[in-house]
Amino acid sequence: MHHYPFHPSDYLSATAHLTDAQDLAYRRMIDRYYMTDKPLPENASQVARLIRMNDCLTDVEQVLNEFFTLCDDGWHQTRCDAVILEYAQRNESQRRAGRASAAARTLKQPETRTHAEQPLNQPVTSNQEPVTSNQEPVTSNQEPVTKNQEPLKTKAPRQGASQALLADYGVKDQQIIDDWLKLRKSKNQPVTKTALDGIAKQAEAAGLSLENALRTCCENGWAGFKAEWIAKAASQKNNDQGRDLSMVGQLTRAAAIEFLNEGGCHG
Repeated sequence: MHHYPFHPSDYLSATAHLTDAQDLAYRRMIDRYYMTDKPLPENASQVARLIRMNDCLTDVEQVLNEFFTLCDDGWHQTRCDAVILEYAQRNESQRRAGRASAAARTLKQPETRTHAEQPLNQPVTSNQEPVTSNQEPVTSNQEPVTKNQEPLKTKAPRQGASQALLADYGVKDQQIIDDWLKLRKSKNQPVTKTALDGIAKQAEAAGLSLENALRTCCENGWAGFKAEWIAKAASQKNNDQGRDLSMVGQLTRAAAIEFLNEGGCHG
């Protein structure tokens, strides 16, 4: 990519705590990410060399661990991945439109020129019979394109990229898909392969399928998913149930005392 969108308010709110060296490292990492359209190398020392900050290796490692996610092919940045994917899809759409436009223009153009359409300044050769006013123009055998000709078939619109990606991960429940995509959109969180990889790993750690994990996200208003959130929610539920049982016990004892005070028990 030769350029990318930059939102100063978002950036400043996310990086206000960084030192000057860390801020410089982060900006150079982002520039490198967009310039190459691919993740940063897995080795932090190599990243430091690429952004010309060999003397700040510790700062580079801190920035990588805070703002990037390490995957099999290197360090991924969620927002960068989403922008690059959108850019690639837009370019592909423009290329398809260009090819369709060129094909349409080709259909409108005749295959060959007739003698009648020969330029006025082109001389008649000795072997060529001059075109007279009574002579019928020589035409090609190709039938002209008429209005009744069957129009070109257009391709059916592609399924949304996000829904197709979820389908690749085995998520089939359309209601869950719709609800979770709306939830991600409301929180300005793009749906990327990297994000789904992370959620799938956390779902596996929690003993859930990805579809059930996304169902849990929709029920709790979570844009993401962590296995530890499930454990915390279960612990909170148990604590609440314990408090409820304690209150029932206290109310039962109070009712018994009141009953005795009113002379409810006679020998």
